[in-house]
Formats: sequence, C-alpha cells, structure tokens
Amino acid sequence: MEAQELKVPVYLTQRQVAEMVGKSEAWLERSRWSGIGGPVFTKIGRSVRYSMEDIINWLEAQPRLTSTTEARKATQK
Repeated sequence: MEAQELKVPVYLTQRQVAEMVGKSEAWLERSRWSGIGGPVFTKIGRSVRYSMEDIINWLEAQPRLTSTTEARKATQK
C-alpha cells in the first residue's frame, strides 16, 4: 500500500495577496467588508489569510479583456 501524500494548503497574508494581484491592502479590506469583488478568505483566530489555491481560482475567474472598451462594458453589466 502506498503512503498518501499530505497536501498542506499554503496561506498568504493580506500584504502578500495585495502584492500578488496588484491591489492595495485597503481594497482587500473593503472587498471583505462588502463581500463584493474580492477573493474568499479564512479567519485564523484574529488573522485574515488567503489560500493560494483560492487566489489562483479567483484570478482565473476574472474576465480576460483585450481593450479598455471591453473593460468599461464589462463593469456596466
């Protein structure tokens, strides 16, 4: 019988996620408070953490656009 590989999730801080996705820490805080637009997060005690898997999924779910005209149309929907 083969030993199963333990898959340990990687958790990131708010600062790490802000740098990774090109948003400010304040933007991440506002998206948590409003529940709109940002990635899902986890509370570990009083700390906020984001799983790397969730961040990658959130980034992949964002619309891919080829122009600013497309971006304006996408935000008006």
